[in-house]
Amino acid sequence: FPVTIKDDLIRVYRGPEGKQKLQDDIFYTLKDSKEEVLIFGVDERKCNDTDKAYIERILKAGIKEKILVRHGDTFFIAPVDFYRWIPEGLFSPTPFFIYANKVAFVLSGDTIQIILIQNEQLASIYKKQFMHTWNHAAIPELGGET
Repeated sequence: FPVTIKDDLIRVYRGPEGKQKLQDDIFYTLKDSKEEVLIFGVDERKCNDTDKAYIERILKAGIKEKILVRHGDTFFIAPVDFYRWIPEGLFSPTPFFIYANKVAFVLSGDTIQIILIQNEQLASIYKKQFMHTWNHAAIPELGGET
């Protein structure tokens, strides 16, 4: 259930429905803006048809992503220019998404849990850290390591 602290909001989503709620929130938050979704640490081998439909939906809306993945990973479901490689030591199997004034952490386990925090200061800090990493990350080479 959502918890409100001043103007901030914390939501916890669970299970496949939670993942869909996150994707819907990203879409509806960004569909009329030119902002991007910044994604750190996904392994798209775990993606399903719902994730592929989400990519199609955001692309049609003109929403772009920047996605940091493990060095050498070439399993992409979005356009290749959305990706950058980070060293294995920086990769985390706990992905997080940064968009607008929100940060969402995806925790795996018996049931997927997503913690979505709406906080301008937190989102700003994560965006700066993400962009620093993005600007120093390698551009994927198709046909590179897998």
